[in-house]
Amino acid sequence: MDYQPPFLHRFAHFGTIIPSQFRNVSDVRYTRETMDTLDDDFIDLDYSKVNGSTGVLLIHGLEGSSDSAYMKGLTRVLNQNGMDSIAMNFRGCSGRPNNQMTSYHSGISADLETVVNHVEQQYDRLFIVGFSLGGNVSLKWSGEYANKPHPKVKGVVGISVPCDLNGSGTELFKPQNFIYLRRFLRQLKEKALDKIDRFDDSSLDREAISNASNFMQFDQEFTAPVHGFDSAMDYYTKSSCAQFIPSIKRPALIINAKNDSFLNEACYPYEEVGRNELVTLLTPKYGGHVGFASNFSMNLPFWHEKKVLDFIQKVG
Repeated sequence: MDYQPPFLHRFAHFGTIIPSQFRNVSDVRYTRETMDTLDDDFIDLDYSKVNGSTGVLLIHGLEGSSDSAYMKGLTRVLNQNGMDSIAMNFRGCSGRPNNQMTSYHSGISADLETVVNHVEQQYDRLFIVGFSLGGNVSLKWSGEYANKPHPKVKGVVGISVPCDLNGSGTELFKPQNFIYLRRFLRQLKEKALDKIDRFDDSSLDREAISNASNFMQFDQEFTAPVHGFDSAMDYYTKSSCAQFIPSIKRPALIINAKNDSFLNEACYPYEEVGRNELVTLLTPKYGGHVGFASNFSMNLPFWHEKKVLDFIQKVG
């Protein structure tokens, strides 16, 4: 692999946290479109247009949004190369609560299908790039909807993808990942409890949700029952993207760093990729989780952004 990061960025947590918290992408401006859904809800799409004939649909990670630094960083690179960026905000992630008790989860490919149907009408070519949870959704969608007519969708990229959701959740519960798990759970619990207050759902155990100390417990008490899964394990089994990779029928690229502390062994789907010549898996030694800074000041395009650009240009 050709990723050679600055020295400190070779340490997984430094490479993960510093770009997330301190990368400043101030020159990206969005125009928002609120897209209504058939279930009386909405999805907010944030466009950064340069009047390109190619659009790139970006999908954020857990509790991210169009404002996440990795979303804006790739948007800037795409715009500089003549392509429009469309940042999809999952339900409840655009700065305002959505209208339904349901919101989003790691397998919500139906919402991506709705957005793709809407966005692809505007472009000659469309690519999809998902980060972390968004990468899982993007790859799952690409395999799950492989037989749907989407001739304008030319390729899909997943970056730092938890291809095995149960394995990734187990990794995040380890002591070295406590800082990430605590932040994610705090945000997820706040939204879940707000949902209970707004929709008066007495079937959910408010105390159990508040006391959840890992993803398995939270997903068992909230994500699974609210979104129609039998259990947290049923949710993980049905939503993990690895099983859908052999079915993908368009070029796809997966970038998972070997030192990504969010991922376990099963999140590196060598076997599944080996069964599909259209899918490429890159596993650089460094990169952390959605890291990949090119220089210490982070003022150059990140390594993964250049890889996305190369992929798009190669697919044509």
